[in-house]
Amino acid sequence: MFMEIPGVRIERCNSFGILEGMLEHLPDGADVFVCSYAVTDAWLRRLQALRMSGRIRRVGFLLDFDVMARHRGLLMQLHSVSDEVYLAQTHAKMIIARSQGRCIAAVMSANATQNYRTEVYYVTDRPIETASLGQQLRDILAAAARQHRPGGEAQTA
Repeated sequence: MFMEIPGVRIERCNSFGILEGMLEHLPDGADVFVCSYAVTDAWLRRLQALRMSGRIRRVGFLLDFDVMARHRGLLMQLHSVSDEVYLAQTHAKMIIARSQGRCIAAVMSANATQNYRTEVYYVTDRPIETASLGQQLRDILAAAARQHRPGGEAQTA
């Protein structure tokens, strides 16, 4: 088992390992939302494998607009893997996974990359905390959807 929840850990890891650990607690497939400054193609390939296996039903992303604007090819790959993509000025790093009335959230220092570093993360399934994080995320997404680039295009990708 990945870890008991809730818990705070500081260890050598990456965000995909944290996601896989969360999914161990949601065996019937989950809806997942990922907030990250950046994402890599290796991370997206592994995510696609989880989707194809049925462990993830839906997935959405909130990523940094400036980073993704520099990586258009990666943005296209992201669209092929995910159900929704939002771009905003963000440095948030969080994963929320839901299945059959249970919600697990991880707040972490790790981006959605394959780099193994010493990272800190907090994983919780406490309803009051996951509901609060979910509401904050909805507020951020609503603000991202309202923002506009020059020329009037919304920053939702």
